[in-house]
Amino acid sequence: MSTTTIVNGALDPSAAAAAPTLNPALLIALRQSSKISLKSWKGDYLHRPDTSQGVTTWNTGIGNEWIVELIDGNKIRLKSWKGDYLHRPDTSQGVTTWNTGIGNEWIVEPVFTTVTFNQNFPANPSIKAPYTEAGLTFTNTCDNRWSSRVINNFVATYCSPSKLSVTPVQGKIFTFKSLQVCNINSAIPAQNTVFTGTRGDGTTVKASFSTPANNTAPQTFAPPDFTNLVSLTIDLGFVGFDNLVFLN
Repeated sequence: MSTTTIVNGALDPSAAAAAPTLNPALLIALRQSSKISLKSWKGDYLHRPDTSQGVTTWNTGIGNEWIVELIDGNKIRLKSWKGDYLHRPDTSQGVTTWNTGIGNEWIVEPVFTTVTFNQNFPANPSIKAPYTEAGLTFTNTCDNRWSSRVINNFVATYCSPSKLSVTPVQGKIFTFKSLQVCNINSAIPAQNTVFTGTRGDGTTVKASFSTPANNTAPQTFAPPDFTNLVSLTIDLGFVGFDNLVFLN
């Protein structure tokens, strides 16, 4: 089992070599020469019809298939079954297909989801229950009891210190991007929060973050390399938390 360690957002020098940089294209499993379909919010797909050029949307057919060509970093080209590429022409707006040019290059930007802990969160210590939102389930070592809202309208576990566990739907993985934490009152000294992620291959990644002493301002912790996780464990001090951002 290998472990990558991060302290206050920086890689531990002894572990730096074990933490390759992953670009967004890899994070969403785009691979060279893989075939993908692009589904719209309407439920149909980006489609290359059997015409001289152009695109539309359609429900089925080979025209819905696009071959990924990785360029560098998070840039890709999408090749159609006709041999041309999805293309953004030099016009005010629009999209078509074309054989060459910078208009064939597309930058991949992952769409992240934020857990706000606002969907019937059990903020009552008498309730013992896991909390589920956006496909993630949250449990804690306080017998799954949760506190009422604390400062900054953040949530908290009923006991402190405690451990918070985050898991996706069985068989799924996720990438952890960030979490907001804050001291629960201004008398609290600096609190160390430790994040440990376990990947599907059994390797782990760890990061730690300290809140400022005697300060209740929200702090955002966004460690790198918490990718392809099957679970995330957070060692909490006397802090509240909110706005967990992740990628399915």
